[in-house]
Amino acid sequence: MSNEDFLASLSTAYGICRIKRLKGPSGIAVAAAHNLREIDTPNADNHAPTLNGGIEVLEGPETASGVVEAERRLHAIHGLSKPRSDAVRGVEFVLSASPSWFETATDEDKRAWSVAALNFAKAQFPVEGSILSAVAHDDESSLHLQIIGVP
Repeated sequence: MSNEDFLASLSTAYGICRIKRLKGPSGIAVAAAHNLREIDTPNADNHAPTLNGGIEVLEGPETASGVVEAERRLHAIHGLSKPRSDAVRGVEFVLSASPSWFETATDEDKRAWSVAALNFAKAQFPVEGSILSAVAHDDESSLHLQIIGVP
């Protein structure tokens, strides 16, 4: 499928973007643990295991503790002081599309969508290393990306 055909197929579907602030010292750790399935996720049933076990790490560490350490390294690189305890430490993007689009999408279409969605997120966090984690989930009703970035 060409890029033009792929983009045309999206024109009849809706893009979905949910944004959530991650506050306090545990905000990033809890989000990363959920995204990497280190904690129980009852709504994830691995119904469509086209990815590695229903999830695929696209960028960043494969553990929540690794994601937290990546945040610490990013702060050190940029000389940031210790944030306040109630500070927004990160932003989580959940990117998806209409379930009807995924029902007819091929595995190749899904890969192309994942690349396009990750590129969208990278444009929102242009500083090198500011995307701490990007994980594709294919273990729920619709494929989606969960991305943790540092503002």
